Amino acid sequence: AHTSLLEHVLADGSVSSLSAMVGSLLPNPVVVVDFTANQIIAGRSPSEVQFDDAAWQSAAAGPLSRQLGKAARDTIERGGNSGATLFLDDGSSRLNLAARIEPLTVDRQLVGALIIFSTSRAFSDLDQLLLDSAKFALSVQMMRSFIRFRFETRTQTELFFEVVERRWRDAADVQQRAQRLGINFMTTQQIVVVDFPESAKNLGGTSVDLHHSLARIMQQASVPACVVAIDGGLVCLIPYD
Repeated sequence: AHTSLLEHVLADGSVSSLSAMVGSLLPNPVVVVDFTANQIIAGRSPSEVQFDDAAWQSAAAGPLSRQLGKAARDTIERGGNSGATLFLDDGSSRLNLAARIEPLTVDRQLVGALIIFSTSRAFSDLDQLLLDSAKFALSVQMMRSFIRFRFETRTQTELFFEVVERRWRDAADVQQRAQRLGINFMTTQQIVVVDFPESAKNLGGTSVDLHHSLARIMQQASVPACVVAIDGGLVCLIPYD
């Protein structure tokens, strides 16, 4: 199991597919919280009476996502015992679930969390070994994904300013690079500029985190927009009808 998890990471798989693998290996229902992508990935339902697996996964990614993410972060920041009781409400069902919340870190940087829901079955030594392997693999995968996103963000920003400041020379080259980065310069677009307040500009990493979150929200809402990070803010390129 340890080898298969590492092979998945080395093969540059996704956090979602790795989470599914982790869920199949561990005996307890789990939820993976990816802070780097503002993403919640649920596996089996911890309460089959109220949710089947599909309904639970949908609720965890939707109405319960903010509650799960906040519970995970709050528990980790408190430190000490990783045990927690989660009070969840999706508007139609209320859940009171006992869970163990494990931080996912790389070089002491928090990248995510693994929520392990309690069952009547006790965690064995083998389960703990699997858990340690799963935490390591998930942490590395999340960090790799985030580093890739940072690189793409810088490249997008460079291309955007190259066009805006008219420093480009070869239109075909610009279009090819734009297409590779998900920017469409061939259609009329609206430009929405977001300027962060001074207090936010002083927080390291805020721009990248908000950029990542906004880009993901746009994708989930099927809005064909491109979000470009700039110094102290963001630029949203939205098709103009």
